[in-house]
Amino acid sequence: MADISIVEKLVNKTDSKIVQIILDGVGDLFTANKKSPLEFALTPNLDELAIHSSLGLADPIFPGITPGSGPGHLALFGYDPIKNDIGRGVLEALGIGLTLRKNGLYARGNFCILDKDGIVVDRRAGRIPTEENAKICEKINKELETYKDIKVKIYPVKEHRFVAEFLGEELFADIDDADTEKVGIPYKYAIAQNEKSLKTTEMINKFIDFVLDIVKSDKVNGILLRGCSVDPGLITFDKKFKLTPAAIAQYPMYKGLASLVGMHLLPVGDKMEDLVETLKQYWNEEYDYFFFHVKKTDSYGEDGNFDGKVHIIEEFDKILPQILALRPDALLITGDHSTPCPMKSHSWHPVPLLIHSSFAREDNMVFNEKSCCTGSLSRIPAIYEIPLLLAHSGKLSKYGA
Repeated sequence: MADISIVEKLVNKTDSKIVQIILDGVGDLFTANKKSPLEFALTPNLDELAIHSSLGLADPIFPGITPGSGPGHLALFGYDPIKNDIGRGVLEALGIGLTLRKNGLYARGNFCILDKDGIVVDRRAGRIPTEENAKICEKINKELETYKDIKVKIYPVKEHRFVAEFLGEELFADIDDADTEKVGIPYKYAIAQNEKSLKTTEMINKFIDFVLDIVKSDKVNGILLRGCSVDPGLITFDKKFKLTPAAIAQYPMYKGLASLVGMHLLPVGDKMEDLVETLKQYWNEEYDYFFFHVKKTDSYGEDGNFDGKVHIIEEFDKILPQILALRPDALLITGDHSTPCPMKSHSWHPVPLLIHSSFAREDNMVFNEKSCCTGSLSRIPAIYEIPLLLAHSGKLSKYGA
């Protein structure tokens, strides 16, 4: 992974404005006989923009490595995702507004469905409504009040997701996830990666057993835990890059990522149109960098829903002219990883990338995986995207004499 610390010495505070748009999981597969969702979608605005932009491909980590959402976004924000290995628990906790505690350890949870033999048959419990999730959390927390072995509380997130907050002295996060990540195999316990994490791991596994006993007679009768983590204490985005950053994101995970690096979370509704309305509302405020996140491209990819992914791409295309009307000095469109519909999961495939500014070379191509393979930006690590945005918006000084 490249070291971009030199950028921090060259960056200047200016009035120019940057928009970094993340179509989560937008990358997909194409073959000679089948188009990707980006190729198939009707995107006249995106394709017109691509004609006057620079295109390329980005590797969130490096070739062959499949990234989680956390490391994928950290790279997009200019942080080395290998040196800063941050568990999803912290990100999810920040995303729902929890304040990280010094004696706290956080895990991201899924409610799931197990069969009578403890085999995971649905990792997402049918994507239960958030209201049902909240009721299950309330039921478990009530029982936990009488449980003296562990100090833990769970918080509903969205649909099947929740956050578990463990409190205690000397909690360590060097723990393998208690998550099968697949269906058709038995649920699993957390495993300590070293001796110092043994007591923490034992506490987590006692909690799992406690919850399984509470919900054993319910339809949603299991939990999966991953991303155990503590506060990493990162240098904030504004100090690294002399930007005043704001985040426009609808899902807690991505709010958490933005909050972790010190971005100001802007209020936004649940619809695609709400994203651009928030951007327009705050455009003339003090912010000079906007993180703009679209989630459903990833959700439909994970569900293997080709038509749904196409629809979300087309929805984004319809609001793109409103973003361009604001005349950002530098605009970037990409994903944090690929989520191919045939795989129904994140993948290692590089992500299509577009940069538009008055200083961008014009590649005269449309925006999809195939075109981006031959774009002028070539294939780069995603961590280079912030330096490129800073350069294209006139915020970087020359290096050396």
